Amino acid sequence: MISEYAFIWILSHLIFVIYILKLGPYIRLLINSIAIVLLLYIYFTKPLTYDLIVYNETLESGAIYGQDVGFILLQYIVLHIPLENKVNIISGILGILIIFAAILMSKQRNIVGNLQVIAVILGSIYFLLSTQNVLRQGYSSLFLIISIILLFKNKLASLLFFLISYSFHASASIFYISTIFTYFVESRIFNLKLYFMTMKFTKYFRNKELRFSYGLMFTILLLILVVVSFFGYHFIKYTKYSHYLDFTLIEGRLLPAQKIIFIAISFIFTEILLRKSSKYSKQSEVFAQLRLLRLNLFVLLLVLLPYSGLAEAWSRILFFYFCVEAFLLITLKLQNIYDRLFFTFTITSYSVYLNALSILSYH
Repeated sequence: MISEYAFIWILSHLIFVIYILKLGPYIRLLINSIAIVLLLYIYFTKPLTYDLIVYNETLESGAIYGQDVGFILLQYIVLHIPLENKVNIISGILGILIIFAAILMSKQRNIVGNLQVIAVILGSIYFLLSTQNVLRQGYSSLFLIISIILLFKNKLASLLFFLISYSFHASASIFYISTIFTYFVESRIFNLKLYFMTMKFTKYFRNKELRFSYGLMFTILLLILVVVSFFGYHFIKYTKYSHYLDFTLIEGRLLPAQKIIFIAISFIFTEILLRKSSKYSKQSEVFAQLRLLRLNLFVLLLVLLPYSGLAEAWSRILFFYFCVEAFLLITLKLQNIYDRLFFTFTITSYSVYLNALSILSYH
């Protein structure tokens, strides 16, 4: 039987269906406000679940969890705050940081736009998993995505945010290095900066413009990552992350092959919509960068499916995929029917994502 929180979660997402229509500011204000109220009810009243229970027991005993310097420092500060429910404070700080970063990244200049950003972020799989389960990875992924966005704007700031990300979860180093490597490979094939402006895979060779189709780029990227993942898999055996290769999923958890069905349907459909939308309107460079990053992560998820021992690592990549997609949604400009369909389909699809419903139905 579906729980109260799961029912409210589904309801708060289904009201976004009306976004298919071209709405006036007052209707959008009403929809966003209702969604925010419903979602905040979940976050403020839902009992602790999964990892939060472990964190809470550790903090309540006066101890500190983990070995990550940033998370240790945060716990030390929170332990000296004269308030109860320490883990909720850590979760709340993360939630505020995510919302603040989302508002800054979206560059919305009015209350209606900012409320839409808040509603979308609160309703994202990324926000739910970050604040209600994987706190360390939640903090790490937030600083990591900022770091990646700054790669082409301010390398020093990018490095600084990466170090903060790494201080919360060591896996940030793998994501950061992999992203730089993938960007380097892609820059050899097409002009990255031009892509961020046009979202087209273009390269100038001997004063001639070469334009690659989406399908061709997808295939090239897939083949490259197949080779890289093969060597990477064997390289990991000699690192401190080798224990991930022998990871066995707890009984009852969905296998990557089961999860990818939902992800693949959503990705393919939304990419078709975005390709149609690009014929009529232009999105920001940040949106283009996030879209390419989502593509890279999706291909990586496909490539790693055969490696059953990487099931846990696969789940971490999927989590970051949802992080990227959440920020993709809040940087999207709703300029035509395809943009609205992309927005509506993505946010409403979160209503039935099984991991989310599992957390909200946990007893």
